[in-house]
Amino acid sequence: GERAAVALTISTVLFEDQKNGFIITFHDISREQELEEMKLDFVSMAAHELRTPLTAIRGYASLLQMQNAKALDAPGKELIKRLVVSSENLGNLIENLLSVSRIERSIFSVDARPVDLVTTVRGVIDNVRQQAYTKKQTITLLLPDGLPVVMADAFRIGQVLLNLVANAVNYTQEGGSITVKAEEKEGFLHISVTDTGRGIPKEAMPKLFTKFFRVSGVLEQGSKGTGLGLYISKSIIEMHKGKIWVESEGVGKGSTFIFALPIAKPEEIAAYQKARVDL
Repeated sequence: GERAAVALTISTVLFEDQKNGFIITFHDISREQELEEMKLDFVSMAAHELRTPLTAIRGYASLLQMQNAKALDAPGKELIKRLVVSSENLGNLIENLLSVSRIERSIFSVDARPVDLVTTVRGVIDNVRQQAYTKKQTITLLLPDGLPVVMADAFRIGQVLLNLVANAVNYTQEGGSITVKAEEKEGFLHISVTDTGRGIPKEAMPKLFTKFFRVSGVLEQGSKGTGLGLYISKSIIEMHKGKIWVESEGVGKGSTFIFALPIAKPEEIAAYQKARVDL
């Protein structure tokens, strides 16, 4: 009644009589899977345990900022500001670790429904506009009228777009520009984020959407990322039966991140509306 995880490798061979054949190798990877489960358990447990004290730290830091910062001098205010920002960054890291754990266990879900993503896109841009303003960057939003409806989880797609736009702001120099564009192409709604920033080395492109991968060298300077954002974004888009990719001509020439979501079919919209009525 036990189950074993097996990796199967098939290689073609040519025998002496010129007949083609195969060599099939079975490799028991049960132990490797057990170790992977232990790793996921540890990450999930540690992230959950860190949530409780972090909630207290964030709460007290915000309270200090609201009630006590006015009585402090400039260096004191800066220290409290750094405390708040650092606690927020730690909170984001914990949420990313939990998301990765859920994705690996196939319990990360999306609630797809007919949605017009215009409101979602505008909301994301509003969230990062102040950050871009402090770096004297310009954000251009290109949303043509009559964009099609997609079957999507607006919250999850907002997470993806926020990650891409925040990356664009972080990796673009002062005075640079960022363009967010939506357009319909061949049955998909394409949303792209183009920046005039540092670009991406060609050798890094194949690994860009893998866990914990960070581009070494000049792109790493000043970056506090964990290498999880793009992996989570890719997983979310694939759960929507969409695609995500990056285009860049190399370091110093900017980059464009694009994701495409299938346009909702009339029967999908009708089925969702009927389900709502039945409820």
